Amino acid sequence: MEISSEILNIFKFEELEENYKITYYGQEPTDVAISAMLKCLDYPAQTIRFEFELYGQWFIPSLDFTGCQTLEIRERKTNKLLLTKVINPRFSKKNKKQNIVCIGLNKTGTSSFTHSLQNLGYQLAKEDLVFQKCVQDVYHRDFNSTFSILENERYNLYNDMPFSFPKIFKQIYKQRPHDVYVLTIRQSVEKWVKSVINFYPILQNELRDRWVDKSFFHLLLPNEDYRFLLNNETPLYDAWGITDNRDLETKLTNLYNKHYEDVVEFFSENKSNFRIVDVSKKGELKRFCNWLGIETQNEDFDWVNKSQS
Repeated sequence: MEISSEILNIFKFEELEENYKITYYGQEPTDVAISAMLKCLDYPAQTIRFEFELYGQWFIPSLDFTGCQTLEIRERKTNKLLLTKVINPRFSKKNKKQNIVCIGLNKTGTSSFTHSLQNLGYQLAKEDLVFQKCVQDVYHRDFNSTFSILENERYNLYNDMPFSFPKIFKQIYKQRPHDVYVLTIRQSVEKWVKSVINFYPILQNELRDRWVDKSFFHLLLPNEDYRFLLNNETPLYDAWGITDNRDLETKLTNLYNKHYEDVVEFFSENKSNFRIVDVSKKGELKRFCNWLGIETQNEDFDWVNKSQS
């Protein structure tokens, strides 16, 4: 059923029950990208390509507007912004309830934890979104983008950076005290240390007895690898307090133990929404789901990234 319509620039928008009908009134064919942009983050949650070839041609994009604030149309060839339209809030069906925030350190089974919960219907905040918008901000002590993604109705499951950074859980708890907080752990700290060193090769021989700084990274790595490292891993090493790899095993062991102690102490008075999870334990998924009050036929967490652990 058509609700209303309006013409913006060379596009006519008609509100349907759950979407927009977009009609093109330009004189020349145009190849465009139509994106639903997340609230407060200016980042596309979903993008669809469409080529308008004729005057009067219309299109209904199959976009999920949950947690989105604007609709953007850009020319694909030049990335020129052709139009921005504010999305009608009624298109966003989901109501924000309780998040599950995994605050375990990277390589403590965080991917296995969230993978199994996604299979139960939870919506994980995308890794590329978090890297692009949240990690770098937190690195500079700006938590606004992290708070925004935690408030967004589109997602209710979060893990890894920046949520795994030591001490950030205290900042997040102030913002979302009623969410569920999960500390994922490994069977032993020794296994975690080995997994970290295997997973992050930059921590190994390349930096043996060298001070970790950007000038050395730049000499060591090709430009693309260097940019990736600065964008993704440098904030992690900084949060961990790893500035060189001398006596690395001891540093990582102390990091793991200190994070565990800090989290347990902080949540000692807030145990009703806090849980420690070891994804390698038999029956752990079933126990966790029973604690949450949700049903599952599965007993164990799926083991993701097994070859890299």
